[in-house]
Amino acid sequence: MLKKSKEVVGPLQQIFLEANKLQQEGVSVINLGIGDPRVSISPKIRKAAIKAVKGNINYYIPVSGSKDFLQAISDWYEKRGVEVPLSEIVAAGGSRIILDKVLQVLIKEEGDIILIPSPYYPSFVAITKAYGGKPEIIETRQDAWTLKASRVEERILNLKKEGKSPKALIINSPNNPTGAEISRNEMIEIAKLAKKYNFWIISDECYQNFSSNPKFTFRKLYKKAIIVDSASKTFAMTGYRVGWGLMPEEIAKLVRVKLGIHLSSFSSISERAALEALKGEGIKDFTKQRKIIYDWLKRLGLGVKKELAGFYVFLDCSVLFRKSGAGGSLDLARYFLNEAHVAVAPGIAFGNYDNYLRISYCVDEKVLAKALANLEKVIKDLL
Repeated sequence: MLKKSKEVVGPLQQIFLEANKLQQEGVSVINLGIGDPRVSISPKIRKAAIKAVKGNINYYIPVSGSKDFLQAISDWYEKRGVEVPLSEIVAAGGSRIILDKVLQVLIKEEGDIILIPSPYYPSFVAITKAYGGKPEIIETRQDAWTLKASRVEERILNLKKEGKSPKALIINSPNNPTGAEISRNEMIEIAKLAKKYNFWIISDECYQNFSSNPKFTFRKLYKKAIIVDSASKTFAMTGYRVGWGLMPEEIAKLVRVKLGIHLSSFSSISERAALEALKGEGIKDFTKQRKIIYDWLKRLGLGVKKELAGFYVFLDCSVLFRKSGAGGSLDLARYFLNEAHVAVAPGIAFGNYDNYLRISYCVDEKVLAKALANLEKVIKDLL
C-alpha cells in the first residue's frame, strides 16, 4: 500500500538548506520563512525539562504517552468546555506524526479521496499521496482564503456523480499559510456535511491559540472529529517535538498500533516539559508584530487582506517578478535570501501559488523590523 516517494527536496526545504549554507559561510540570515515562534518559553517549562534530566527520567515511555500526560491533555480540553476520555487521546513526537498515522489508518484503498482546502500545509498532500490516497483540492482564493461549506458540498456532489465519495476533509483554521479563519457558522455547516455524507473531519488546530477564539476546538461541534494539535506553536516548543490527537476510540486504537510498529515512544524529557506547559495558557499573540508587518506592506503599496489570526502573511508578489528575473516563487525567495539575507517561504509549496510568498512574523519585534528593512531596500528596486 505504501508508495515509494518520487519527490526530491521540496521548495520549502530547498530555501532552508540554502539559508543554512549561507549561515555556515558566516552570513547573518534572518529567517521569516519558518513557523518557529522565537520567544522565550515559560521558565516553568524549562525547569520541568531540567528536573526530568536530573531525575533520570531517561527511560521509554508508553508509545502514545504516559497516563499523567494524557490526563493533562484531557484537562487542557476540559478548560475549553469539552470532555475527552483518555482512551481517545494519542500523543507522539509532533502533530505531523499524529496526522501521518491517522491518514495511514483512514486510507484503506488506492485512490481514497481526502478533501484538502488550498492553500494547504504541504504535508497534507504529501502524506495523503504516500499512503495511496487522492488529494481533492478545494480552492479558497475566490472566498478570501476562507473555506465555505457550500464549496465542500459542491465538490462532494460532483464526486458522487462519478460514483465516488470522500473519506475525510482536512480543515486548518487559522490557516497555514494565509492566517485566515473559518467562521463559526461555516464550521457548523461543515460539521453537518460530515454527518450527512459520512466522512471524517480532521481538524488541524496547531494555530488555534493565535485565533479570535483561542479556546475553540472543532470537538465542540462534532464529537467524531479528529483533532490534531501540538505544543510547538502554542508554547513555542517546536524543538521539543510533542504533539497529540483526539479521535474516536476505534481510530485511536489503530493509530497506537501504527505508532508502535513504526515509531515507538517519543522523548520522556519532552513529555515532562509539555505536561508542565499544559498547565498554562500558551504564549501571547503576535499582535505588535502583526501591526508592524501590515503597516510596512501598506507603506510599500503591497496590498494584502489583513488577517487577525496565526502569524503568517501570504503575499501576492506578481509585481516584483519582472525586475528580479525570478521565474517563480522559489526563484524570488532565493533572490531575497541572497540580496537581503532574509529567508521567506515560496508560495508554490502551498499549492498552485507560484506568484506568492509566505512571510512568518513570529519573531522578536526588533528582528522583524531589521528583516523588513533589509527586504525594503531590495523591493524598492523592483517596484
